[in-house]
Amino acid sequence: MPLKFTKYFLNVFATLCTSKSIVTAMKQPTALQVLEQLILKLQYEGLNELGANSEGKAMMNSLEVSIVKLVGGCDTNTIFGILTEILAKYKADSKATSTIIKALTQFNNEVEASELDIQKTLLAIHRYLSQVQAISKIDEESKEVAIFKTILNKLIEFRKGLVLEVYMNSIGMHPDLHLKQWINLIFKSVNSHISSIPRKKILNNK
Repeated sequence: MPLKFTKYFLNVFATLCTSKSIVTAMKQPTALQVLEQLILKLQYEGLNELGANSEGKAMMNSLEVSIVKLVGGCDTNTIFGILTEILAKYKADSKATSTIIKALTQFNNEVEASELDIQKTLLAIHRYLSQVQAISKIDEESKEVAIFKTILNKLIEFRKGLVLEVYMNSIGMHPDLHLKQWINLIFKSVNSHISSIPRKKILNNK
């Protein structure tokens, strides 16, 4: 495919991704396929060096814009499930992982706890952990684990004990080496923080 046409096509696609109505109308399978392909195309070796007129850099920019707009525009719970699924699938690919982590970081920075469905969020994290720990050890110091813990912290601060209740009803009977432990530790930390606030201050904030 000619570079000029490819550059034009990706630019048009990036523009389409800025349309909230188009992005929100995407069903989960479609959004998964589109985001996965955008991430893979961004890994093309030497992409930023293609073309005499910086066509490669322009294409990279269009791909990155498309990813950002999809992550910001898709349904919150749908896009989180998609990102964790793609991350698990390409965990062994460091370049793809870096791009997905960047998208997850954007998601984490933008999402509000009130937008998150507890069960869908916990299941997305649990599925990721189950897939990855089937072939390797979970790195507790990894960026994705830090993001998961931050999201869990937001949920627990907002929903409190309901998070553990949903966990027990949806995941509790399945093998789990990490998620319940994280929830318990965060729950204790949140409760400890609340109990350390002077009662007078709590009453004044009500």
